[in-house]
This record gives sequence, structure tokens and C-alpha cells, in this order.
Amino acid sequence: MTTIVQRRLMWLLVVGQVAVLVGLALYPINSIMIRLPMLALGFTLWATALALVWPQRRWRWAVAGLPLAVGLVLLLPGRVVDSEDLRDRMVTALRRYEGVTYVWGGENAVGIDCSGLVRRARMDAEWSYAFAHLDAGAIRRALSLWWFDQSALAMGQLDRGTTVHLGDVANLATCPQNRYFPGDFAILGGVHVVAALGEGTWIEADPAAEKVLILPPGSDNSWLKQKATLVRWTVLQER
Repeated sequence: MTTIVQRRLMWLLVVGQVAVLVGLALYPINSIMIRLPMLALGFTLWATALALVWPQRRWRWAVAGLPLAVGLVLLLPGRVVDSEDLRDRMVTALRRYEGVTYVWGGENAVGIDCSGLVRRARMDAEWSYAFAHLDAGAIRRALSLWWFDQSALAMGQLDRGTTVHLGDVANLATCPQNRYFPGDFAILGGVHVVAALGEGTWIEADPAAEKVLILPPGSDNSWLKQKATLVRWTVLQER
């Protein structure tokens, strides 16, 4: 097989790997059966790219050193969190998912469920915050959220110390607004999550409506009438 044919086949392999990787990233359900293939495919894509550029010394060392560069970035110390800025980014991220189709286990704009909405908005906010503040700690937090699944029940049970309880209330419809901040969320019946947008407005991925809804003050949504446990991401706790 000639060198030209080999390189063309390798380029086709790279394109195919990228296409599969994008497809996995767009698949709404985040599970170990998706994360592990993504990591494996990312490694094989890097190895294929390295083989492709190996004859070119400059590109060879650039591609070979990419994992080291990523590792060094991830090892950088984190910065003190500006909780107000992170909250604002989280609320902005939450609002972007309004109208997205409800998919059980979903966690992106293709399809999302109640806990996935809260987690995805936090991940989006952390990535945005990381680049704005050059904070490696935010990157690590985003990757940790992506890797470790959390159901509504787990989030309410202070899973891995990522959340803290703010207390229980009879319902969200009559809950005083000084009990929570934008970006906080509530666990309802141990099975459903709604997130606070501020000024008595909540957002949820509603399985009955089959989409993400914003619930303004005075909404007659049945979830707002249930007993609720108010929860906050630990990273947003004032220090």
C-alpha cells in the first residue's frame, strides 16, 4: 500500500472518529456506557492524529505533548470562587434550556430530565466561569459533574458532599424568597428537581409537559404545591 493511500485512509479514520465522538456527545443520556467509549475514542483519535503527523517534526511534538499540556492545566491550583458570578452564569444556563424536550436520563439540549437540567446548567456555568477566570478548579468541577451521575434522590442526599441542605418547606408556592438564592434548587418527593431563577420563578424539566418549563410566581403547577427540600451546590456556599 502506497504512502499516499495510507495517509488518505488515516484521514478517513480521523474523520470517522470525530463523527462518532460528536454523535456520542450529542446523545442525550449521560451514562458510563457513553463516557467510557468517549474516553477510549478520544485516546484513539489522539493516537491516529499523532501517527498522521509523525513525519512532520513540529506537529509531531505538538500533538504528542497535548495530553501533557491538558494534564498540567488540570493540576493548576483553583481560585477562590466568585459565587455571585457563578450563580449568574448558572441562571443564564438554566434559561437556555427552556423548551428543550424531556428525555428521562437526558442531560443536554437534545433531551433533558429534571436532575439533568440542574446538572447541565451547572456544568455549562463552570466551563464558562473557567475560561472567564482562568480557573482550573472550575474545569475539574465540571469534569467531575460529567463523570459522576446524580439522580434527584442523590442530589437531595448530599451525594459526595456536592450539595448542602437549606431546610424543608411546606411548598414552593408560599416559600419566602429569602430562604433561597437564584441557582439553588429544590427536591420534591425525592424524585423531582426544580431550580430557582430568582424572584419566585422556577424552572423544571416536566415529564408531564414533556419539555422544560419556566414557572413564574403564582403558577398552578402541581410540583410547586408539594413539600420541598431546598438544596444548594456546596461551591455556592458563602465562605
